[in-house]
Amino acid sequence: MKVPYLLLTFLPLVIAYNGHGIFGAIFWTILWLVFRQAVTTYTIISKSNKIKAGVEDKRLILNTLPISHYVDKVRWCMDKAKIPYEEEKDIGIFWVLTTGRLVPNLNIPAKNISISNSSDILKYLYAHLKCSDEEGAKFLEPTPKSFELEKKIDECGRHIRTYIYYHVLVANKNSDEMALKVWGIHEAEIPPWQKSILKVTLPFLKKFLINVLEINKEHADADLKKAEEFFGEIDKILSKNQFILGTEEPTYIDYSFAAIAAIAALPDQYGGPKLTPESRLKLSDFTLETQKYFKKFRNTPSGKFVMKMYAEHR
Repeated sequence: MKVPYLLLTFLPLVIAYNGHGIFGAIFWTILWLVFRQAVTTYTIISKSNKIKAGVEDKRLILNTLPISHYVDKVRWCMDKAKIPYEEEKDIGIFWVLTTGRLVPNLNIPAKNISISNSSDILKYLYAHLKCSDEEGAKFLEPTPKSFELEKKIDECGRHIRTYIYYHVLVANKNSDEMALKVWGIHEAEIPPWQKSILKVTLPFLKKFLINVLEINKEHADADLKKAEEFFGEIDKILSKNQFILGTEEPTYIDYSFAAIAAIAALPDQYGGPKLTPESRLKLSDFTLETQKYFKKFRNTPSGKFVMKMYAEHR
């Protein structure tokens, strides 16, 4: 068993023991191990049956969450590139605990490849598309400058995520309803059995995320300040350029920044065109303090850029 999976084995024990006693902890740990083994067994049998049948699975499968700025980054670039793919939506962070799978995750069954980092997925897509459509792949072409900028964009995404999670899971008086919404309770494409699991495990998932990511006001405010510093850098770039890299058409960097920063602006199209209307985040879902910040950000060069990108290119 790989180290990350070994560590995950103990997470249910820690979560369950926090207020549920040793017997409750043992129950949740056993339940987790049984579920994980069932998922692993099903995957192995499914692959084996396809091999025996001589079926070549040519699909690209994108495993996603309904609301995720990193998912939207990949999904947007795949849509722009017109790359055919199947999207499989899952509930919240449950699968991180049960299988160790992060999202977005691009699964290529024919090559037995699974890629879980958004930046790595875009690199693969560039190479994949360039083989058949070199012109269409140009917007995904990485350069040393874009590579460094993408790292900053992804880091900004982690900072703004802390702020949003604080105002969803901690400061929000309707935190349970918000968590269910963000993690997919309204999505028609998510199987009912997953939604049932989400409802049952919600208190543990919230507690796990709050503890592991250190979701508190001090951390949220500190990370927001770091995100705003990066937004200031982008503001300066956009004061001179129509697009971030100075190109005449948007590149993957523009889509990446717009997707990552969109969680602080909430454009109508955020989450992609297939998102169930009930799952879309609205200003009224958040506290007045957060609404004030969202409106303030929308009026900055970065915020205006995000809103324009979603309106004109999504």
